[in-house]
Amino acid sequence: MAVKEPPPPGLLDSFSNPVWERVRLDDPKPLWIVQSSHRGYKWMAIELEHRSEGLFSDGASSTDTTTVFVVRLPEKSGDWFLPASRITAHRQVCVDDECVYVAAVGQSPRVRDWPRWLDTAADAADEVIGNRGKKAHPPRGDDGAADDDEKSWNPHDGRWVLFWMMITVPAAFMLAMLLMVFYKEWAGTGAVSHCDKLAHLGYQLQGWKAKAYLGLFIVPFIGWGRLLHTVSTRMHKPGFVLRLNLEGAALAALSVLALFLQQTLTGWARTAC
Repeated sequence: MAVKEPPPPGLLDSFSNPVWERVRLDDPKPLWIVQSSHRGYKWMAIELEHRSEGLFSDGASSTDTTTVFVVRLPEKSGDWFLPASRITAHRQVCVDDECVYVAAVGQSPRVRDWPRWLDTAADAADEVIGNRGKKAHPPRGDDGAADDDEKSWNPHDGRWVLFWMMITVPAAFMLAMLLMVFYKEWAGTGAVSHCDKLAHLGYQLQGWKAKAYLGLFIVPFIGWGRLLHTVSTRMHKPGFVLRLNLEGAALAALSVLALFLQQTLTGWARTAC
């Protein structure tokens, strides 16, 4: 009967491209291992402790555990292949040059459920062995992963999306409300105006200046549309976080420029009121 054993030194470093590296778990540490065989394959269950990967977790003060099931393939080969899309939020299945990995981040299944997980790993091993040399697959990058444009889930992309949503959604709502107020005034009076009753100073924009002022409110929405397009089409694909942050920074710069131009327009039209 298989029993829990302490992990040997350097266990995690002995794997070439394991699932915990593919999904970028933070600070993984093995707690124990179990070894045996199943359907003709040698397998190992590794209990990993790592920083919490929940969407709203800060990842610094809390930890999760994940049980990873590792099935060793008959030989070491660079031809073993599974699509990157097999790594999903529900279950992560992947292969490197020696092993098949099956896990679900943040889950430690009960021992009585292990046969089902081991069957999944054995099925994946049968698949990669059966498809060896039969299917063309994308070239692999330096990390051993398929260097293609397939989606491959990780817990970090969602955090970045949430970060930009918390910044942009309230700003977009406020900007839309201001645009509605100023547009209503312009449609009724043909001008955009404001008066500081304490300082008795304000501005009144008419003609092309009023139209330009209103048009500058729309400029940030172009950037927001680009962000939404990137999230909907590129999330969990290679380079998503870099692209999202670059577009977010461009949106911030564009918004600052639009605000500067609006202030310039109001400065030209400053008047006593």
